[in-house]
Amino acid sequence: MRLHHATRLAAYLHLLLCLIADAHDNHTIGFGQIESNQVELTSQGHGGYAVNVQKSLTLSNWGDAASISIVTASNSGSVTLVVPEDIAFFRLAYCDLSAYAGAYTISGSVLFSGAVNLTTVTVSTVRDVAANGLPNHQTGTFPGPGNPHTISAQEYGYSFPTNPVKNGSVTYYNIPQPFGITREGVMIDPFAAEWYNNNPNSGWQLSAIANPLGFDTNNAHVQPSGAYHYHGVPTALITTTNCPELIGFAGDGFPIYGPYGYVNPTNTATNVVALLSAWRLKSGTRPSGPGGTYDGTYVEDYEYVFGSGDLDECNGRFGRTHEYPAGTYYYVITTNWPYIGRCFYASLAPSFDESGGGGTPISIALSEPPTFPPATVNPESMTIGIVAGSDPAWDGTHATASFDTSSFVSGSNYAVVVVFNPGPTYNASYVHP
Repeated sequence: MRLHHATRLAAYLHLLLCLIADAHDNHTIGFGQIESNQVELTSQGHGGYAVNVQKSLTLSNWGDAASISIVTASNSGSVTLVVPEDIAFFRLAYCDLSAYAGAYTISGSVLFSGAVNLTTVTVSTVRDVAANGLPNHQTGTFPGPGNPHTISAQEYGYSFPTNPVKNGSVTYYNIPQPFGITREGVMIDPFAAEWYNNNPNSGWQLSAIANPLGFDTNNAHVQPSGAYHYHGVPTALITTTNCPELIGFAGDGFPIYGPYGYVNPTNTATNVVALLSAWRLKSGTRPSGPGGTYDGTYVEDYEYVFGSGDLDECNGRFGRTHEYPAGTYYYVITTNWPYIGRCFYASLAPSFDESGGGGTPISIALSEPPTFPPATVNPESMTIGIVAGSDPAWDGTHATASFDTSSFVSGSNYAVVVVFNPGPTYNASYVHP
């Protein structure tokens, strides 16, 4: 019942986003002592959500102490607690403003440290997301034409920085790395594991939405793992054309909006329009692979043309929104290619990094070692099913990479794909001990 209530309240608040500037990113938190064994915690500017008060001795084991109901016109509330002598830390945990609160948790926290009569305050730098990946809206029929897979629950758990910092250059990505996750906990993943002649080394990757891959009206379909995910604008999540609408968060922590934004990104009084990317079809014909005119069938048919649209090469820009009244860099899911950004401007959160690293080393012996020049070359990638490992090493016969094997079943045989660049793709197998 509490989740349903929170969802209804969040939906109501979401309708007000275009009318008021929410202050949930600018909390004013008060901390004061009433008597020797009493403390008052006050939260202001949260926008109408109940805030859980938690206590801890160790900063690792938190327990619920009380809650603050912030429903007044000034969006503030407080609670007075009797505090045991040994309690050293308090935390106010809250859900970010979302029309889908209750479907999953996005939480931030404000930490109070020291004895109860001190006023040290530290704002958490982490946004935690836990989700089952199931959409809260009607989907297409799956399995269906172009997509033979069935939607099933996933186990997502990520920690994103709440204040990411742009790097000096962008970082492009590709499968198996997704781009981000929506507020309701569904993955945003623009690339397709489809290539010209089914060859990942062909240099020509199919542009997902331009091809018959079984997308529903939300530009989404299902992976073999059962993960429902978006390749373009998630139309069921767009509830207004009158202001930028928060869709979710990218893997580097920056917010994702779309597809609408202000003509002047830093002036919320200007008109709202559908924002356009600055990626354009190349002119002429393809020099290799499928040949023919650049027509958008392949990712490589496009190029970034500075200044030709509203956004940068990662489909983002700096601007003010109702969630970020002082302004922030944010990505935009657009109605034109690439729909979803193909690069990140900040470093990926380690928990969201699917490009590999860490885990258990696994060595695969290829029955027919590559003979193409040069004689010794490192594999470009190595995957077991849809799980990617670290950058593989190559000794001329064996490809070795590290994988997270915590979900592997002892004695089970796993299909392995080793991709060389330049060179062919090899299939092998791995039996988990």
